[in-house]
Amino acid sequence: MTGKALSPSETQPIHVLLIEDNAKDLLTLRMMLADVKGVSFDITVVGGVDQGVAALGGTNFNVVLLSLALRGTRGLDGLLQIQSQAPKVPVVILTGLEDQAMAFDAVKKGAQDYVVKGKLDANLLTRVIHYAIERHRVMEEMREKNQELERLNSLKSEFVSTVSHELRTPLTVVLSATNNLLDGAFGALNDPQRKWLKKISQHSLRLHGMISDILDLSKLQSGKTEMRREQLDIGKLFKAGLANMAMLAKEKKIRLTHNVSNDLPLIWGDSGRLDQVLTNLVTNAIKFTPEEGRIEVTVEKEEEHIAVTVADTGVGIAPDQQEEIFNRFHQIRSQDKPESSTQGIGLGLAICREIVIQHRGHIWVESEAGQGSRFKFQIPIEARSAAERPLNILVVDDDEEICELLTMTLTQAGFHVTASKNGKHAIQVIQENERGFDLVFLDLMLPGASGVEIIRHIRRLKRPAEIVVITAYPNSEMLFEGMTTGPLTIIAKPFNTESIVELARKIKPAPPAAKPQKKAA
Repeated sequence: MTGKALSPSETQPIHVLLIEDNAKDLLTLRMMLADVKGVSFDITVVGGVDQGVAALGGTNFNVVLLSLALRGTRGLDGLLQIQSQAPKVPVVILTGLEDQAMAFDAVKKGAQDYVVKGKLDANLLTRVIHYAIERHRVMEEMREKNQELERLNSLKSEFVSTVSHELRTPLTVVLSATNNLLDGAFGALNDPQRKWLKKISQHSLRLHGMISDILDLSKLQSGKTEMRREQLDIGKLFKAGLANMAMLAKEKKIRLTHNVSNDLPLIWGDSGRLDQVLTNLVTNAIKFTPEEGRIEVTVEKEEEHIAVTVADTGVGIAPDQQEEIFNRFHQIRSQDKPESSTQGIGLGLAICREIVIQHRGHIWVESEAGQGSRFKFQIPIEARSAAERPLNILVVDDDEEICELLTMTLTQAGFHVTASKNGKHAIQVIQENERGFDLVFLDLMLPGASGVEIIRHIRRLKRPAEIVVITAYPNSEMLFEGMTTGPLTIIAKPFNTESIVELARKIKPAPPAAKPQKKAA
């Protein structure tokens, strides 16, 4: 395999491919590397890009030092040829004072770093080489991990699809046959036969529910399930749902009451999905509340939200489980019998969370062991505008191809996208945008103003946007500086456009800015 990067050890020399045709610069660089104490360099020198490509085809190198001033080479063509031949070998650009702008562009295209020949010394050059090798190694590891995650995610999706097609069909046959037998289609049944057929039916229905939950959650998390939003009276919807669950509570001798405000504003949401959330929460409350217990459901307006609370007098939830219970496959365990858990596979609350998130809401639990639980979720009253208004996204990158790719991909996914290729211009766009941006994708090395300056400007806003840094330098000092201002999401180049869209779909649009009140005359 050609073009493979080596990882130098303390006892092995660093193998350097030096592509330089200026005799004076070549001598200077050789002398610098020869004078470094404690580090050994094995240097292969060629005078042009074609010879460099040929050398990379037959020898493994740790790093390439590439001059931008080679005779017969235009612009960044040499870099692109080297990268095409050996994409896994880091490249450091050698430049003069007059072509630093081109060196900066080379870094944008994937070079690990650049150095100015007239400002070099042996220690600086050695440090740049070491950093370039290490940064490239980290990036390769990140790429490999991302590829593995994508592969595992694909396997998961494939498994879910197999579950859908391979398990549902035979299960349907089992249920149908069992019901036919219970209905006497093949003759009368004695008591033991009827007893065990009912058990088969019950467990088959339970298994059918588990499979449905797995498929439901998978579709919700992948964004394949659309919310069928309509204007609805959530109070009326929940009163009807609670009436249907009253019998289930009565069978367990549990008192189910509700306090639903009569003057709730209409909201926009998926009635079936919101009813599913309430049903899951009340069903869980019934499951964990002992006989003679109480469950109260409250639906009221809290500031700009509709707040729903399901309070029970059940076993309660330990503090260390209150975050985990919303994770997939996590089952609530009884406080008095911690080794036991209820029937199910622990997807109900995970489904609730996904539905609430897709309604731009929030769900959580307040509980103490032995003191019951209060599950609460909020849906913004501005749900209609949040649902109908596309996410407002700003893309900032001076690489024209990346800027165009992100703009096209996000626009096709239904988002409203504004693009900028200059840091100073991006800050101006942010200042002049009345609506505000919900999400900003940006590079850090930008003309006009750096990405860090943009991040600081965003942090000062009353409604700061979510910030995603897309960088070829996941361990750069500039990135660390940006991280000191607050949380950032970091995506390494090259990136997968599907992950970009998936990330954007999880962002909650900012509510409309409050209009200033007019002063009384």
